[in-house]
Amino acid sequence: MTLRLLPLLSSFGILIILGFTVRWPVLWLYWLGAAILLAVAAGFLLIHLERLKEPGLISSELQVWPRAWLDLLPTPILFSAVAIILILFLETITARQLLMIMAAALIGFYWENLRRHIEAEDRYPVHHLESASLLVHVAVVWLSAAGFFRILLDPTILPPFLAANAYVIATVIIILVVFLLDYRAIWLKRYTPENTWLFLVVESLLVGEFFWVLNFLPLSPDVKSFLSALQYYAVAALARAHFDGTLRLAIVRRYIYFILIAAAAVLVTAKWLV
Repeated sequence: MTLRLLPLLSSFGILIILGFTVRWPVLWLYWLGAAILLAVAAGFLLIHLERLKEPGLISSELQVWPRAWLDLLPTPILFSAVAIILILFLETITARQLLMIMAAALIGFYWENLRRHIEAEDRYPVHHLESASLLVHVAVVWLSAAGFFRILLDPTILPPFLAANAYVIATVIIILVVFLLDYRAIWLKRYTPENTWLFLVVESLLVGEFFWVLNFLPLSPDVKSFLSALQYYAVAALARAHFDGTLRLAIVRRYIYFILIAAAAVLVTAKWLV
């Protein structure tokens, strides 16, 4: 099997898993396990590519459990997990189908960018791979927030203990998801841990705090999850520019304008729940 088919097979695999989740939702834990195995298999195949040139990404010394291989797994595993959980709470067939298509496309997009970078690093530099990874991370935050905002509309569907502490538990999980995403983020591997630890903590807490505040706004879960993803993207993009030494007032102004325009467009057209 040529590894050029790996992204396509990964996309097809997550599409089938999500389809099974819709058909047999009570078995969602099994489908989650299947999604994790799919990500592990895809990552294991990638480390056997012949040209392994990026020392910070994948080690050329092929070991059974290289740490660099583990760096590839949190993103597809977390994305698959939140997609499986979210699809259980979507009300319409159209919404489920759109989520399935989105999940399949982004999983394939993630593995395809990794494959291209490893096979042809000279023609596909690492900053392209980092941008692709950041895009998938934004989608993970978006889907995670969408799932929790839907659950929090009626937390009584949860066990009594979870229902009584639903807001706190959801916020803590969002903070952990963001921390795990960025702790293994490809775009952070170029910087020393001493320079990134503070960013990891601050960004996770900022996203969690923003998620907590949005719970009290009379907006639909989709609007609030979009705003959460928008905030995560802005903070991550500004941090990336800061670590690269390219952060300027013009860049900060550009992201502020982008956030204000995008947020205003969404809030003006949103249906307020009153």
